[in-house]
Amino acid sequence: MHKPKPKLKRLMGEAVKPGVARSALDDWLERIERQRPDAIELGLERTAVVAERLGVLQPAPRVITVGGTNGKGSCVAFLEHMLHGVARTGSYTSPHLLRYNERIRIDGQAVADQDIVAAFEVVERACSDTYLTYFEYGTLAALLLFVQNKVDIALLEVGMGGRLDAVNVVDADVAVITSIDIDHQEWLGPDREAIGREKAGIARRGRPFICADPKPPQSLVTAVKNTGAQGIYIGSPGFRCTMGENTIDIESRLNGGQLKHYTAVPKPELPLPSGLCALQALNCLDLSPQLATLRRTFGETRLPGRQQRYLLGQGQVLLDVAHNPAATQRLAQKVATLSAEGQVRRVIALFAALVDKDVSGMIAPMLPLVDVWQVAQLSGVSRAMPVDELARHVRIGGASAQVYRDVESACAGVLQQFVSGDLLVVFGSFHTVGEVMGVLDNCAEGIREI
Repeated sequence: MHKPKPKLKRLMGEAVKPGVARSALDDWLERIERQRPDAIELGLERTAVVAERLGVLQPAPRVITVGGTNGKGSCVAFLEHMLHGVARTGSYTSPHLLRYNERIRIDGQAVADQDIVAAFEVVERACSDTYLTYFEYGTLAALLLFVQNKVDIALLEVGMGGRLDAVNVVDADVAVITSIDIDHQEWLGPDREAIGREKAGIARRGRPFICADPKPPQSLVTAVKNTGAQGIYIGSPGFRCTMGENTIDIESRLNGGQLKHYTAVPKPELPLPSGLCALQALNCLDLSPQLATLRRTFGETRLPGRQQRYLLGQGQVLLDVAHNPAATQRLAQKVATLSAEGQVRRVIALFAALVDKDVSGMIAPMLPLVDVWQVAQLSGVSRAMPVDELARHVRIGGASAQVYRDVESACAGVLQQFVSGDLLVVFGSFHTVGEVMGVLDNCAEGIREI
């Protein structure tokens, strides 16, 4: 039985308190972005200097840092769910879909505008003559808020790579890598070996390093060994699972070395490796969840924009932030399953992406499944790929593409021709999904989450 869907913005965990002007945070974010509008500048020096001045290099008694190409946000979501009522959590993830507040959460709730603004003001005063990028500002503000709120565990998602990412100024008690695939080659290197080496940079001597990639690059394994971290790899004794028809059995190793078994755990909607990493991380910290908690976590945990499905009239909408070939391959599997089940007659893709992405690789898994391609220009995004270039990639793949000046126009065009049995698949970036969420929130009161 479907319940009426609340406003999409409310699903994102708005935490704006009465009387707070939304524009105050907007102004700060615009100002920070203007300072370095195109800057992705990896390196720890600037962040470390300001973090030391702020006293936030130890933002919580325990820290879990989560890296990987895909599944990082899902891992943090699993951790939040399992720790609910057990420990006070502070979570920092990126990017956001609708509101910047989504990036910084206390006990799973987005921090209010005025608290982020106040943190930005403190960070600015601590900067002195040190400039910071947009991401570095946000990272330091999050760490400061965690200290101020006295969280028990800080959950830090790596923005890019690991070794030189701003969150790596904090020494993690447990480091997690969910997956290793090709993405951000301009900054991390051309192949999995180079990328794996960068991701291994979050490892710390003598501390657990959990990797859920089934075939980790040798560069990562070597780097972890050289660091002196305790490598825990998926498939090894104490970190593996057995798949059943509808459930899984999990074997996990506790901090003291004992094995713990979890049986008849529901298969999660979010990526399974992310859930396994979350469980193993907590067991490494002597925070082993009860079986009932794990079953509830795997059965209930969802994340906006991750294969999120809605009914719209007689059709469906599938939102996914997939923005690299590995992620779109997983999305294609979901679409193929829906088609095989007879739920879909026509697949419409609404696609927009960033210029530094492997667009051909992203669309390749979807080409055999999509009947109509709609490509759109992302609005106000400096790294957006021009819409004509997006269309060219689709056409090279052997399909035709309808071109729109922005995502809103593309979404309106789809809705005008939406009929029974249609499936609208929105993917390509967080920006793409976020813009469509905004459109649906304003114009589709009858939409219901599946």
